[in-house]
Amino acid sequence: MLRKSTFVLASLPAAIAATAATNSISQVNNSVRAAFVYQYMYYRETSTKQGHEVVDDTNRGNMPGFALEANHEFGHIYTDVAMKALNGNTPYKGATVGTNIPVSNDNAPSFIFDMTGIAGYRFNFGSRFALTPYGEIGYHSWERSSLSSVTSQGGSVEGGQGDYSNNYWAGGLRAQFQVAQSLVLTAFGAAGRTFNAHVYNTKTKLYPSSDIHAGTTYSLKSKPWYNAGLGLDWAVAGNFHLFTTLEYTRFKYGKSNIENTEPNNPHDGSDEPDSFTRYFATYLGLAYSFNTNQKGSKTTSAENSLAAFNNEGGAEIMGMYTNYRLAPKAGSAAKDIRTGTHSGTIPGLRIFLSHSFGHFVFQASGDYASEHVHFKSNDPSTPYSTNDAKINHYNGGIALGYLHSFSDKSALLPKVVLGFEHDNFIIQKTSYNIPESNVYYFFYTGLGLDYQQQLSDGWIMSPSIEGGATVANTVYAPLAEVQFHNSPAPWYGAGLKFDYAINQDTHFVTNLDYRYVAFKQSDLTQGNTPSTEATMPKAHLSTVSLSAGIAFNT
Repeated sequence: MLRKSTFVLASLPAAIAATAATNSISQVNNSVRAAFVYQYMYYRETSTKQGHEVVDDTNRGNMPGFALEANHEFGHIYTDVAMKALNGNTPYKGATVGTNIPVSNDNAPSFIFDMTGIAGYRFNFGSRFALTPYGEIGYHSWERSSLSSVTSQGGSVEGGQGDYSNNYWAGGLRAQFQVAQSLVLTAFGAAGRTFNAHVYNTKTKLYPSSDIHAGTTYSLKSKPWYNAGLGLDWAVAGNFHLFTTLEYTRFKYGKSNIENTEPNNPHDGSDEPDSFTRYFATYLGLAYSFNTNQKGSKTTSAENSLAAFNNEGGAEIMGMYTNYRLAPKAGSAAKDIRTGTHSGTIPGLRIFLSHSFGHFVFQASGDYASEHVHFKSNDPSTPYSTNDAKINHYNGGIALGYLHSFSDKSALLPKVVLGFEHDNFIIQKTSYNIPESNVYYFFYTGLGLDYQQQLSDGWIMSPSIEGGATVANTVYAPLAEVQFHNSPAPWYGAGLKFDYAINQDTHFVTNLDYRYVAFKQSDLTQGNTPSTEATMPKAHLSTVSLSAGIAFNT
């Protein structure tokens, strides 16, 4: 991923030219990075028939997206956390099950989300070269859709939708070489295995008579995982760097056991076949490197305590209570999506970073949470409730503010906020014995205000408020096979953060956050048949999250 593929340039005075290479590599390894990503994806499922491997179906296509990364060194110990989100079209080719009629779909949307963390030990060889063996652990998810597919005979099938996910572990080696005063080249490679791999099929109609896969989770076997890349980073001005990276990733999923998926035939079942996935990603981005020459200069004064508070990065374990409620129906049932409420607490992980340059403060964060929750229908005509519903939540945001100090113990930070959120609300089994889901994609922008107060030598408290509007709102409803576009909607939030300095560079942090979004009703949109029209009604999304973790001064 982005985290490992950096090349860096550092511009240092001539008086310390003898140490320029080491300091250049140090700046690469102590930075925050944001990049535009363009990734080619190829996915292939195979089975063995009469002793020969046969390709069952494929997805291939290009997916744009973005990536965020923060890395930091503690002496020779290198650490890195990163996340990546991609959304694009990956055309599908396959066949109906049983009748084996070729099927294709040139408009098959995919969403990919990756998170990873690595730790290693850096060995210096002279002033221009370094090697870092490292261990890596990560998470990968892919939302795959082939709804409204077309057969080779000119007919159509509803297609399918599945949520793939896995963790992986790997060991790797990272080599860095300063090729010029302002350029550092990084090459890396890693090998490991997937684990905890699953696919949950939310809808499948490649069978001619029933949703034979719908609502079924398949456990996939562990298989090899490989990754390699090459990157180049150029320090263009001060601590600001431009970088580009080429990265290749390959992994497999092993065939699952047979699961009983046909409700009308308990003796029938299906499995997920062996599969192969390959990614080739290009990154182009901007990095900000921390001034590593100032390490060790921290004092215990109140002013520097606030300075440390605005220059730290880390990770937190998060518990998030979520309540997603579609407004009650209004009008004809034929013109509205069935309504209901998802509610429950879901675990997750949050990574964050803040860094100041002068009076300006940059903040970045990303979080992921997923778990089964409770669903209850709000429609009196179809009363239904289940604990087998699920929420998948992804969020990434940045902020830039100007710090105004009232004294050496208190400060105010007005800021501009920009972010992206993806939420998938799934009902595994409904009263109709089929799954439903609403998938929200939206950007949000607004203003915020943080107040920072030192309570004692070790403690800092920071309440905050934020608010603004969502933009580019899109809701995808797989059951209706329709995509809705909502007008901008208001959002607001509030938070309370406590930060305790354990030692000079390490802090304990905890956050309590509240967030609310009020989605507006969409326009009338054509559904899965020409005679079907639907709207996505008003919806309310509120979350309360409590998180705690460790941060390190940058």
